[in-house]
Amino acid sequence: DKVSEAALKSGYDWETEASNIQLFYSGSLNYFSATTERTFHTHAFGGTYSYLFDEENQTLLNAGGAYSMRRGRGDYTFYDNTQLSLYANLKHSFAERVMGRANYSFRSVSFSELSDFNYTEHYGFIQGTFFLPTRTTLILEGDIGTKIYSTPNYDSTMQQPNQGKGK
Repeated sequence: DKVSEAALKSGYDWETEASNIQLFYSGSLNYFSATTERTFHTHAFGGTYSYLFDEENQTLLNAGGAYSMRRGRGDYTFYDNTQLSLYANLKHSFAERVMGRANYSFRSVSFSELSDFNYTEHYGFIQGTFFLPTRTTLILEGDIGTKIYSTPNYDSTMQQPNQGKGK
């Protein structure tokens, strides 16, 4: 099957000396020539915000979010979904050779025809970066994340506690 893609991206920035705000749109159409039923389109709308703190601009805050959707046709509409994504991260220079970063992100995905696969996701990390005089970089990082499905993963073949075979 031959796939053709057409895409459109547009955005606008408002910038000052210490901050930046951006709004954007991104869309695409993926056309399948042999199996046209597989053709789908995507759209995303979002925004970002960046801000430099303090006089020496040693701390940077980035935050943003987007809402996106995927739409198909025919038998392939079960892939259709909407997503909400949000994030915030902070970067700070503690010293000339020491930098720290922290991040949190959230994502929610909803499938219009497969609601059992809807989920939310939380993810975060903390990172310390040390630039050593030997031109070596040491990075220490800790990550944590979770993905929570709207429908619990239940296996009916598993025996539940306190449900013995009886006597």
